Amino acid sequence: MLSSGDMWLMQQTVSTPVLPSRILEIPLTRELRIDLAIALVMALVWWGAALLLEPTGLVNVLTDQRYIFMPAGRQVSNPYAIGGYFNPPWAAVLLAPFSLLPLEISTLLQLMLYFVLITLLIHKYQGGRVAVIIAFTSFVAFNSALELNVEWMVCLGLLLPVRWSIPLLLIKPQTALGYYIGGKPREVLSAGVFSVVFLLFSFVLWHNWLPEMIVRLQSGTLAVGHNAAPMAVIGASLAIATGLPAATVGAPFSIAIGLYLAWRALKRKDTALAILAWAFFMPYLALYGLLLHLALLAARAPRAALIISLAIWAIFGSLLGNHLLTNLTR
Repeated sequence: MLSSGDMWLMQQTVSTPVLPSRILEIPLTRELRIDLAIALVMALVWWGAALLLEPTGLVNVLTDQRYIFMPAGRQVSNPYAIGGYFNPPWAAVLLAPFSLLPLEISTLLQLMLYFVLITLLIHKYQGGRVAVIIAFTSFVAFNSALELNVEWMVCLGLLLPVRWSIPLLLIKPQTALGYYIGGKPREVLSAGVFSVVFLLFSFVLWHNWLPEMIVRLQSGTLAVGHNAAPMAVIGASLAIATGLPAATVGAPFSIAIGLYLAWRALKRKDTALAILAWAFFMPYLALYGLLLHLALLAARAPRAALIISLAIWAIFGSLLGNHLLTNLTR
């Protein structure tokens, strides 16, 4: 007969199934299922808000997706033929399935995937419902829908075992490459070995793509052939937010804070803290790229994350609201 302890263990195993992938290893609890539902609903809300704003022409909506990422997904063999494409070529491979769909459906699916991955990361780092709500009701989440980029690929990399993660994190290295500061030395070493093999294989597929990408980055080539909507307040917001938090705190103080956080992350083997530390070293980190950082902060320090989220709403939300009211009432 089974003991009471064995019965309890069996009940726990049944009541908290694991996601159908050994890669994620995150228990699919009732709380997680509800949080995933919240993430999907908020993705739909912000996607709808973005589409409602697009006809006004007052803000740019999905510009990068329309003129850079969707075309790159159709040009996998040479994505650098697309003006404004700066990412490694394998990012275009991940974009290829989405490029087959209408823009609206493609961006909705990408945004849903992005929010689902953020939710899984919140739970990976012991966050919960409060962190999910703070992250997805923020202006940063709204801005992510307006300026949907490819941060979801980085989030996917953070959910993979460390050894396989570097190719995805290199797609936007400014977002979370500091992840390895808090990693275990053996895992980081194996990730380095795999990344060398992967890069060599990429040179076989796309030949010598690295110099071309560097030239594109240096020249700052922008997507051409379209009339972009006035950047207005969103453009001002991104200009102010470019380099956050370094641009806000100031380079010397930002680097000092980053070094302190990195030391704590290394000492505690804390990859979430390492990602936050990395942000303080970055000369470029747009506002829409901060959703991961806000979510991780909300998982660890929800009160601080809430204060920051409210401050961002107060600044950028009020500017956007005032701009829309001014122009729509003319």
